[in-house]
Amino acid sequence: IEMHKEGTRIKTMAAVVSISREDGIEDFLIKERSILKTDILEMLHEVAESNKERHVTIFMDNLRAHYSKEVQGLIKQNKWDVIFNAPYSSMYHCIEEVFAIVKRQYKKILI
Repeated sequence: IEMHKEGTRIKTMAAVVSISREDGIEDFLIKERSILKTDILEMLHEVAESNKERHVTIFMDNLRAHYSKEVQGLIKQNKWDVIFNAPYSSMYHCIEEVFAIVKRQYKKILI
């Protein structure tokens, strides 16, 4: 993960992360507030642009924005598979490990 110090004064954050089997963490979006539908759409458009030749599976938690018509429409348009995480099951929230790695690296820059 490569992060740059410019603009990294945020102490609390939410993250959207793009990972692949081949390359691990490919891209991420960190916000100083809750993730909004527009943030999800922004990331999904980037995923669509950079994965035109690859099959994509989207792993999502149960954030309300993930269920919006626009997000679901973009997923359907790109013929992506979607896996929704089990609600309220911390033992199955493996994506939290990925978020923790990104946030930990990000916070090191803040110090």
